[in-house]
Amino acid sequence: MALERFGEDTRHMIVEASSPVDFKGERMRLFLADNGYQKVLESKKRDEIKVKRHAKVLNEYLFYDKLKQEIR
Repeated sequence: MALERFGEDTRHMIVEASSPVDFKGERMRLFLADNGYQKVLESKKRDEIKVKRHAKVLNEYLFYDKLKQEIR
């Protein structure tokens, strides 16, 4: 279990897709404060990173965002 999850200012958890220099399919889980998450969103807009999943962290529990599903 990642101990960063229990940080007092941790509010977000993201799963980032691998970068071009990493092994294919490798993912990284990051626990971030609000200011770190804003930087991630800015990098995402510039297509520097890809965020696969996001969850809010509250009292060490993870609350995942619901994935958008296509309506058929």
